[in-house]
Amino acid sequence: MEKVAAPWDFLDEHRGKDFAGRWPTLPEMFRITVSRFPDRPCFTIFEPEKTTLTYTQALSRIEAAARYLVSAGIRTGDRVGVCGSNGPEWTTAYLATLFAGGVVVPIDYQLRNEEVANLLRASGAKLLFIDTEKREHFEKNPPAGTRVHSLARGQGSYIYDLDAGSPLPETPAKEDDLAAILFTSGTTGNPKGVMLTSPSIPPMSSTPCCPSTTPTACWRSSSRASPWGRNWSSASAWW
Repeated sequence: MEKVAAPWDFLDEHRGKDFAGRWPTLPEMFRITVSRFPDRPCFTIFEPEKTTLTYTQALSRIEAAARYLVSAGIRTGDRVGVCGSNGPEWTTAYLATLFAGGVVVPIDYQLRNEEVANLLRASGAKLLFIDTEKREHFEKNPPAGTRVHSLARGQGSYIYDLDAGSPLPETPAKEDDLAAILFTSGTTGNPKGVMLTSPSIPPMSSTPCCPSTTPTACWRSSSRASPWGRNWSSASAWW
């Protein structure tokens, strides 16, 4: 019987060269995708006008932000909070954290400021990327030990303006290293942090239709999403 090709079979040519584990980590998968689709659209926003970044351009911005995070003291396992509306900056912050070896903590942008602060304290986040409406509050009232940077162009310390000469970690994160902490909504009690490794973040674990079939991710800057849905959406950007 003829073997039916799986959507992820393309990874075989990269195994041992671009990643060592059973599955690539998220940064490794993004680099593989850049090598396959360097000039295809990666991020597209439509407000105030249509703007697109190719995979190559997106990687450049992600690596610049990751170098800054390393220079700011983010090391393997350190937590970085990301709280904002959907957009390229949100995903840049998410991926830059992983490229720097950190653990990303996506936080629902619709939470009240005190709830966001509580999750930052609970996760031990050392740095926060925050969007327009909440930026001023957290710049004036940062949780102890948390640096604050902006996801909004022209406001505060904007993510696309961050860079530094610090090299990225020579030893990349491993497949089973902690990659993200997603907090539950807390509707029936205190929010609980769910700890995820790269393979446990969809679509890598359970959505075989996604790999290689959707090499384009579009983002509307005005939309809102929970960190659970956003975590899935950001993962789809590098397949």
